[in-house]
Amino acid sequence: MKTEVIDCSIRYFVAAKDRTVAERFAAQRLEAAGFAPTDSEWAPYEKTGGWVGTFRWQLTPVKAEWSTVVYELLTACQRIGYQWTVSGRIDETLELLTNKPSGYGIAMITLTARRREQFKQVD
Repeated sequence: MKTEVIDCSIRYFVAAKDRTVAERFAAQRLEAAGFAPTDSEWAPYEKTGGWVGTFRWQLTPVKAEWSTVVYELLTACQRIGYQWTVSGRIDETLELLTNKPSGYGIAMITLTARRREQFKQVD
């Protein structure tokens, strides 16, 4: 049996030098967007001396059409930034980028959502 899964990730490029402050800024934006990641990681961002936070989650089982998922993700992203650039093969991957985040402390945000089929063994 196969089901559709959508793998999502969002990256926050935070200007704060202190990781605790960077985590707080990202948490505020995640809450504003309504995203509930299940995995995260932080890495220094050498270019600015700040931090990059990557947050991942899955949408499964997918109960809506892909176009509805894309619309919902775009709507959520508009709560955390403006002037999003859309790229990717939109029929299977949504890639968004903005360097106009709302709120303070974040320099850039990227979001990726990819459709894939997951096969489950049925007993």
